[in-house]
Amino acid sequence: MERVRLGLVRSRVALIGLATAACAVALGAVLAFWLPGRPGSVGATVQPAQVAADPRMLACEKNSTRTIDDVMEVFELSHGRDYRTYLRVPVQPDLMSADQPALVVVFKTGDSSFSSGGNPPLEFTPPPGTHTVCVALTGAATTVFLPNVAAPAIGPLPGTEPPGPTATVFARLNRSVAAMAWDPGRHALWMVTWRSYSDGRLSRVGLDGSVQNWALPGGPNVQSSPAIQAGLVQPEQPLAWYGFDATDIVIDGQGIVWVAAGYGLVRFDPSTQKSQLKAFGESDPAQMYGEFGTS
Repeated sequence: MERVRLGLVRSRVALIGLATAACAVALGAVLAFWLPGRPGSVGATVQPAQVAADPRMLACEKNSTRTIDDVMEVFELSHGRDYRTYLRVPVQPDLMSADQPALVVVFKTGDSSFSSGGNPPLEFTPPPGTHTVCVALTGAATTVFLPNVAAPAIGPLPGTEPPGPTATVFARLNRSVAAMAWDPGRHALWMVTWRSYSDGRLSRVGLDGSVQNWALPGGPNVQSSPAIQAGLVQPEQPLAWYGFDATDIVIDGQGIVWVAAGYGLVRFDPSTQKSQLKAFGESDPAQMYGEFGTS
């Protein structure tokens, strides 16, 4: 059987850039867009002496074996999850969902030791222009320690304007994203999301960040051809397989949403909130399966 794939028509959208966490980090999709200016979720920089007795500052000193005399910059975030606004570093799982305030401490120099896999630490001279950064959440027993962060990856610091647009979390989907398309006529983003191959969902994200969801039909199970591939018997899969690598979506001029997935083509009418599934198989190339309502 040949895969059915729609040619995806994507419109360029001013002020909106899309980031899909893999288009597929299972159960963890996050949608982001670009906005000019800096978010107002951070306090101004403070003098290190002002936070000398702060439990978070003391925790950073203890965990980094540094003293307050080694501190270059200190500032506070209203929410720890906003750390990547000012620190261009890899994702830190302990901070991603942190709602509580956080103290960010930037030390003057990097860290001179490195350890991995339980081995004794290796001693080396940190490269010039690197800094150790400690992020301490209010009320947390531990700190997030970032050794040897390059100076260009720190900033703009609070109280300064960023050099360009910044990424902001816009909507959380908690599902893998298989495909997406922008509807310029109605100013909305449509996405096909899934958790298991047959658990397809059509999601509409408005400009205000609101999310609407509709269940997508899976149809009957079908056997791929040939049934034995690479010496293995291939299991049956839903006709509309939303985890399929060729899943695609397009919105036509009337606002109808079309989704191609596996051996099926889904037509969704937003005005009626009903979907129809057509099968494209070898023996029955245009069989229609009934209407499916909202989730």
